[in-house]
Amino acid sequence: FGDISVPEGTKLTWSLTTQATDRVVFLHDQKAFDFKRKDNKFTASKQLFSDLEYSFETNNIKLKSYETLSFGVRVIKDLSPTINVRQRSNNAINEALFFYGQLGDDYGISSLKIHYYPTNNIELKKTRDVIFDQKLEFVFQFPGQLELIPDTAYELFFEVLDNDPFPKPNRTISKTFKYLLKAF
Repeated sequence: FGDISVPEGTKLTWSLTTQATDRVVFLHDQKAFDFKRKDNKFTASKQLFSDLEYSFETNNIKLKSYETLSFGVRVIKDLSPTINVRQRSNNAINEALFFYGQLGDDYGISSLKIHYYPTNNIELKKTRDVIFDQKLEFVFQFPGQLELIPDTAYELFFEVLDNDPFPKPNRTISKTFKYLLKAF
């Protein structure tokens, strides 16, 4: 045992093999609970979302709170992912927009999506997955094969989600880009 650092949401399990011990107690914030016992093995588990200062106490019939051991766990909060997107075009009407992007996160990325919708009509928003490589880079052409409404201005943005499940994945969105589709 010792002081440790763990990512947010980590489930720790303590397992103690003892001799001449009838009870092991976990103490934290003036609360106590018993370890589960099976023969001479005691176990306890706890999922952590914040730093934890705790102690163990061992007991038997002759000695109560005979030995108290104190430790600490520092919880490392998961950071939100980052997204850096550059747009390339010559601003001609109906010309495709090319996006080049770089993603980042402290533990990993689970998904990248593009959201697009007619300007001032977000109720018609559509979402598509965007592929990124192992270097967390992506290239995307808009509209590409996406079906758009003619003579309509569109707004679009990218959304990246990390792989942190606690309490839910962190998300970051890019700035909003504009596109105009003209029928000729």
